[in-house]
Amino acid sequence: MPVRSLQFLTGVKMGDAEDDIAVVGIGCNFPGGEGLDSFWKVLLEGKNCAVPIPIERFDCSQWYDPDDNKVGKSRTAKAALIDGFNLFDHKFFGITETEVEQMDPQQKYLLQCTYRALENAGIPMEKASGSRTGVFLGLMNRDYEQSAGSVNPNIINHCTGTGLAMSLASNRVSYVFNFTGPSMSIDSACSSSLVALHFACQAIRQGDCEMALCGGVSCIIQPRVFVALSKAKMISPEGTSKPFSSRADGYGRGEGCGVLLLKPLKQALKENDNVWGIIRKTAVNQDGRTVTPITKPSMVQQEDLLRRIYSETDLSTVQYIEAHGTGTPVGDPIEAGSISKVIAKARPPGSETLRIGSVKGNIGHTESAAGVAGLIKVLLMMKHETIVSSLFYSEDSASIDAKALNIKVPTEAEKWGDSVERVAGINNFGFGGTNAHVIVKQHKQTQVSRKSGRKSHKYFVLSASSEKSISMMMEDTIQQIDKDNKVDLEALAYTSACRRSHLKHKYKKAFRTSSLVDLKDQLKSALSKTPYPSYSDPRLIFVFCGNGVTYQGMCKELLKHEPVFREKIREVEMLFQMFNNMSILERLESESESKDFSKPDVVQPLLFAIQVGIASLFKHWGIKPDAILGHSVGEVAAAHCSGLLSLEDAVKVIYFRSTLQSKVTGGKMLVVSNMAVSEVLNLLPSYLNKVCLAASNSPQSCTLAGDADAIDSLYQKLSSSVKSKNLFLHVLDVPAAYHSQMMDPILSQIEDSIGSLQVNQVDTELFSTVTGKEVEQPDFSTGKYWARNIREPVSFEQAVRSATKDKKNVVFVEIGPRRALQRNIQETLGNDTIVMSSVQPEKDHETMLTTVSKLFESGVQINWDQFYRGCEASPTPFPVYHFEVCGCFTDKEGRILVELKHVMIKYLGSHSRVVEEYFFHNDFRVVSEDIKSSQALKALVFSDQVGVSKAMQPHLSSMSKYISFAHAKEFLNHGFPTLLANLNISDIKKNFEEVLFMWGEEDLTSVKTETVLENIVNCCEIFRQIVLELRASNFPNSIRVITYRSAENTVDRISPGFALSGMTRACAAEMADLSFQLIDISSVSTEDIRALSEVLKSYPCSKYQELVVKDGLIFKSDIVHTPMESIESSGGSVSSSMSEACIFQTADPYRMTSLSAISCEVKKKDIQQKSVEIQLSKISVHSSDYFPVSVSDLHFGKTMYWNKHTFQNHQLLALDFSGTVTAVGKDVSKLKVGDHVVSCYPVLASSAIMIPEEACYKTKRLPFLKEAPCVSYFVLAWEILYKALTRVKEQRRLGIISSVPDSGLLKVLAQTANKSGWNVIVGTQCNGLFVNADKMDAFVLLPPFDEFLLAKAGNFPGVRHIVIVCESQSQCLLAQSVFQNVKDSVRMQTLQMSSIIQRGSLIAQKPQIYRWLKSMHLDRKSFVLEHFTFQRLISGSIDFLPVEESESYFSSKTLPVVALGKDDSRGTLSKIPLLPQPNQLFQNNYMYIVTGGLTGLGFETVKFISQKGGEYIVILSRSSPTPDIQKEICNLEKQYGVHIICMGCDVSVSEHVLRAIGLIGKKFPSCPIRGVFHSAVVLHDGLIETLDKSLYEKVLKPKVNGALNLHHATKHCKLDYFVCYSSVAAFIGNVSQTNYAAANSFLDIFCHYRRNIGLAGQSINWGPLNLGLLLNKDHFQRFLEAKGLMVMDVTEIRESLEQCLQLNKPQQAICKFNFKNMKYNVMSQNASLTMRMTALVEEAMQKAKLKESRSGHNAASSSPSGYIRSVLSETIGVDKNELNDNSPLSALGIDSMLAMTLQNLIFQERGVNVPLVKLLDPNSTLSTLISNLMEGTEGESQNDDQKEGMIDDMFTRL
Repeated sequence: MPVRSLQFLTGVKMGDAEDDIAVVGIGCNFPGGEGLDSFWKVLLEGKNCAVPIPIERFDCSQWYDPDDNKVGKSRTAKAALIDGFNLFDHKFFGITETEVEQMDPQQKYLLQCTYRALENAGIPMEKASGSRTGVFLGLMNRDYEQSAGSVNPNIINHCTGTGLAMSLASNRVSYVFNFTGPSMSIDSACSSSLVALHFACQAIRQGDCEMALCGGVSCIIQPRVFVALSKAKMISPEGTSKPFSSRADGYGRGEGCGVLLLKPLKQALKENDNVWGIIRKTAVNQDGRTVTPITKPSMVQQEDLLRRIYSETDLSTVQYIEAHGTGTPVGDPIEAGSISKVIAKARPPGSETLRIGSVKGNIGHTESAAGVAGLIKVLLMMKHETIVSSLFYSEDSASIDAKALNIKVPTEAEKWGDSVERVAGINNFGFGGTNAHVIVKQHKQTQVSRKSGRKSHKYFVLSASSEKSISMMMEDTIQQIDKDNKVDLEALAYTSACRRSHLKHKYKKAFRTSSLVDLKDQLKSALSKTPYPSYSDPRLIFVFCGNGVTYQGMCKELLKHEPVFREKIREVEMLFQMFNNMSILERLESESESKDFSKPDVVQPLLFAIQVGIASLFKHWGIKPDAILGHSVGEVAAAHCSGLLSLEDAVKVIYFRSTLQSKVTGGKMLVVSNMAVSEVLNLLPSYLNKVCLAASNSPQSCTLAGDADAIDSLYQKLSSSVKSKNLFLHVLDVPAAYHSQMMDPILSQIEDSIGSLQVNQVDTELFSTVTGKEVEQPDFSTGKYWARNIREPVSFEQAVRSATKDKKNVVFVEIGPRRALQRNIQETLGNDTIVMSSVQPEKDHETMLTTVSKLFESGVQINWDQFYRGCEASPTPFPVYHFEVCGCFTDKEGRILVELKHVMIKYLGSHSRVVEEYFFHNDFRVVSEDIKSSQALKALVFSDQVGVSKAMQPHLSSMSKYISFAHAKEFLNHGFPTLLANLNISDIKKNFEEVLFMWGEEDLTSVKTETVLENIVNCCEIFRQIVLELRASNFPNSIRVITYRSAENTVDRISPGFALSGMTRACAAEMADLSFQLIDISSVSTEDIRALSEVLKSYPCSKYQELVVKDGLIFKSDIVHTPMESIESSGGSVSSSMSEACIFQTADPYRMTSLSAISCEVKKKDIQQKSVEIQLSKISVHSSDYFPVSVSDLHFGKTMYWNKHTFQNHQLLALDFSGTVTAVGKDVSKLKVGDHVVSCYPVLASSAIMIPEEACYKTKRLPFLKEAPCVSYFVLAWEILYKALTRVKEQRRLGIISSVPDSGLLKVLAQTANKSGWNVIVGTQCNGLFVNADKMDAFVLLPPFDEFLLAKAGNFPGVRHIVIVCESQSQCLLAQSVFQNVKDSVRMQTLQMSSIIQRGSLIAQKPQIYRWLKSMHLDRKSFVLEHFTFQRLISGSIDFLPVEESESYFSSKTLPVVALGKDDSRGTLSKIPLLPQPNQLFQNNYMYIVTGGLTGLGFETVKFISQKGGEYIVILSRSSPTPDIQKEICNLEKQYGVHIICMGCDVSVSEHVLRAIGLIGKKFPSCPIRGVFHSAVVLHDGLIETLDKSLYEKVLKPKVNGALNLHHATKHCKLDYFVCYSSVAAFIGNVSQTNYAAANSFLDIFCHYRRNIGLAGQSINWGPLNLGLLLNKDHFQRFLEAKGLMVMDVTEIRESLEQCLQLNKPQQAICKFNFKNMKYNVMSQNASLTMRMTALVEEAMQKAKLKESRSGHNAASSSPSGYIRSVLSETIGVDKNELNDNSPLSALGIDSMLAMTLQNLIFQERGVNVPLVKLLDPNSTLSTLISNLMEGTEGESQNDDQKEGMIDDMFTRL
């Protein structure tokens, strides 16, 4: 550090009035709430923000102990904390999700507070960007870094370093905001932030930077600092600082962030900044070794610091000192003594007593942010002219003698007088001895006088990065206006437009406004609509229109109000008068009609001048087009405005063009639209040399020109054609037929007169409508071109296409006095193309200003400074940006229901999603093949003992050899080759066509467990040796394993064949060069043996991997998806069983659809005295816009929680219903059992409901309500006619406006109004017409309606009353805002349905409504409401009302009614499926056993049973639980009230199992065993040649013995579950796992066996799980994914287990396949698996392709551009819409790690290797990446075979 800088650290003060530095912006976030208003509220109200430390920071229970002497403990559990810890809008700051996950929260707070400081200063980010702004930030705590040190190393990535480094805290601010001044993080402990301020002021004064950000931040995450401070006795046990109090016992920790923006005062005043205060002086020094220990404050050095900074003048003016005041018994008296000695007692006699205080009593000691917190407090006190109290201080309990010290500590807020300027000092000390002080003076802000007298246009402008943020900004602005309705609108508009950031934001709104009230109304209206994002990089095209658009008086308002426009017109006029003395201005401003206004030599110059004027005004406002084109004469102005022609040359062209064209007369021009131009051109050969094409405007529109007679003839021909009905034909009112042969006489004159023109550099792309292409030399610059311009057809369509080719986000603006070409452009490019007009007749100025708003909202940049030039003002405090930082669910009042933190939301979908996607099973179907050979096969047969081989002898060649099972022992002892030699069997390859292995057919059902295991192990070992021998001899033929009654559908005994099925599949996977087939035969009957013979001859291994022979038929096994069984089938329906009590449900919380019912228990309870019980017979189907349809809707409103991803039924609300009284309360007098009633009374819909008697209407007197019980319609009618319109006496003319003229509600309202004496007229929104509308006395508007209709109704002359029926509160607000300007004589009322349908008012008004209804004498004949039965049964299927067709109850023509019981003989009933109560999987008082339950899937099962209701769980395990597992078991017991017992037991030992089961029975005699979950597992993988008999036994023993021992030990138990956890390895086969596959297939077939003998049994073939050995092992998981096996997470495992238990199939494979990888990387190596899975894989691939094509994410087939956007969006978390082709990759945060990730993804998905240097090249853009991909893809098809070979080779090696 230079010597010059070092002196400031040793005590030199700084400050000179000439060099005063202003604080122009403040951003802060302290305890009590974010922002200055929240901070001031905390200070003014004297709030102490200390709170108990929440668990999300750290677990205080583990760290807190009040005993100071306890090692490793904190003496406090409280601190002052920020709200919304670690919430951050990373997208706003352009930080990727990957990076933000690793960022220290301190960095996040600094970024947000920096933005707030800029915003408070009124400096947009885009203006600050690139400035020499310095960043000086203090921070000392490294909590996050310490926390990160203990995390799993797997989480560390390339962002960890930058996320933790303290230096990066300041550097990241500089980077994000693009500041180029000095940037440093400063740590001088608790004085860091004022030391940072000191350096910031120094840097500004030295010229190192033009502005500076300074401040500090502190964040509490770690408990270790608390422990350290506790041991030093520096921290308060109460967690609270008590400055200058005798109760002070250490400081209370706080956290927070404060940032100040500094500027030279001169500059701030020059730029109209709001100056918070002036930094007069700063000083810094060090205690050195003046005291011991290092942490003790030094009075000597504190005094020295103050003496150096305070001059005599300062001593006389300072009134307040914000002390460091931490609340430590040593530090506070020392500081108070220093302040007293140097300042308080040194002030001139008569001075007011010096006030001192400390903010730390409010927000705690914020350590490295403490100094800036004190400074911000002082600035706020100056602004509010109030000195606030210092908490916890009182004279009675003071630790200082204030009177003796000549100081005062305020105990309550007091006014800060301004007899002299307000001056204050702020102390800030570091516990290492670095001290800082600052003197700040208030700046008296003078009102800025406006530089010009003109008024601004008052655009209130908002921009935000997200939809939510802009909505919150609008809401906040409304609240701010309500709070401060005296705010200067011009200053507010100026601030919003010029002093806020807009450049990079996605959502933009601009409101032209005239008053604060109008602005509020516009904001409210905008809030009710969905905001649309602007284009990220719009292409703006100006289109200069041609002839036929001019009119008298055009652009008068622009001439009057816009000097720039007027001056440009005058400039054109002066140049034009060099050729012609016509005054363009006079012509435009003339009031009288001019006869020569249609002449070309008049109208064309006027049009040209206006177009140049409009374009110049747009340019003045910063609106610059990307491309320009002109239609016919519009090309002249277009050529000039593009920069190609000077204004002089353009005027010359327009003069000669118009003058010469005025000499030509005759002919006509005809516009033909709604007919293909090609078809029109086909008609022209008949009119050769008479009619020609004048303009091709769009594919459906053109202009023809030519001889008048020929045009007339063609007009008649087209008028009488077949297509004339849709044709638009219009003869133009022009003096001559332009662009036709009529122009030929003047072409040479045009060429000669104009000659050659000076060509200038084009600054905007220019397109020619002569050529239809972009300008080329010598276009526009020669007389020859302009001759072509008037003669050749206008190629407008082609020019529009050229200007937009390969371009997106195009916005057109027509430059001319009215709209002319919008339709043509949209016909060419599509109706969604944005086309705006710059000017419209009668409102030219207004249109132009509105267009500016629309352009801004579309994403076009506007120079708002230009709009407010001369109207600048000091910035207002709002509008304020609202960061989108929290994902939470709220109810309709906005209350948070649940806040999600540290979670990933993943929609698992319905209970059936895991079934549909992950559940598979073997499916058997009969197959047949033609007999291909009658020749008997030569086979080597390993003969069975059952008789299959014997029965097969006649079907095999006599040359076959049979090896009896009796040789098994010899085989095992001496090996296969020895056995073959002993039996004289040689050269298997040469002598045998088949090997048939039948040694697995022995019946082991009755033998001991150990014998079963021995037999199976022997069988596997024998088969292993046979396979190895056959592989060594390159045996080319079939190896067929034949089992006996060991398949799923045949098993009835235990045999070694159980294990052979899995082993055979694993062998097939491991040895692709051998051909395997698995066959099970169910008997030795003649028909089965014949079928087996057919298999050997005609069913080759290459086509059939697995077959079952049963009943003479041959069944093939395929792997298929397991279907989700319908739960409706077992439940019956409500209509057939109304006697059963049930509750009704809807599948959608916001509409009645797919109604169902669920049985419920009826608890008999007494009926309330005045209530009745009703059995429902009909329920009207209402809609949620009318009244909530479900309990969910009623309680929570519209939330994001229930959406397309959720599958859940919701309890139905009945509103209008009828039924029969089945019981009455004792005080019921008017109703009796059996009465039929109707009611409008919101109630939970069930088969029997209970409601008050007073809510019921007898249908005997109201028969018209019996069929359609829409009582609420009549309640609404009564509310309108007898409450809303009660003041109407004589006037009886009522207009009703409805979107549906014959809706049920409208019928009710019209008929009841007529009966009540009104003369009713009905109108619809589409016509809006009323007969004698001006004579209407009242209007009723029914929803839905629009604003235009509301305003129109309010302006009918005779209307006195308007009643608006609203769906919601927001609609009521909208209606009221529309009627703000309606005349006072109109009484407007809004009725909200939720207010009308209140239970209390429905009961209270019922007597009057009942009398009224009876008085009208309505009956079924005079009053009929059409209705139909909802959800009725039609030809065997339920007729559900389609969701998209469900109508609003407001507008239903035919009312849907749920018919539950027939009131009379008519009508059909609704079919409501009665769903059974969800089964509880596990019961209380029952015992469930889990083997291997201390690890992996076993322990997950223990958790699952605990959560699902199982009360007693026994874990059988060879080992004891680890401390961690024991802790988890204790937590489960506490959380779910379960009892978990661990028993030492080796389940492979029969005696252990019997002993354990016996012990369970004795210990828990009243808790029978109801479930067994067998999860024991031992792995020992290896290729088949590396295994031996012992390794088979090792792996088989826990599975086989365990299952058998549990089977035998629980035979006496009535089990609900006997679940064996198997593996997908046995289901599909897997390399290196023949032993594991054999063990698991034993479990599979064993469970089938149990089911077939009537016992519970389920085997689950689990795929890879993120548990146990695979838990978070990324490299293993990636390897498995490459093989087509995705790892399932815990949530999916639990969901799958639940569904599996409910489906209750004997065997269920559950696996998350990646079928694409499976197909290319596994099935290509495994022919056997291919046969079983081909159909499944192809189906999955087709579905995936369809899904991807629909969603636009198909990596393989999407365009390179689309694919790159998708992959970038997913990898770095950027919205695809924010990416454009020119986006630099470096700007997206792509570093080397992200680049490698991208490179790998692109290679995997597209097979293209993008070089890393390209991805990291700072000049690379999206286009670069797309080009690389396109180049790489071109050769892809040629390399497909080669690539597949490489993949095959790679996986062979793997």
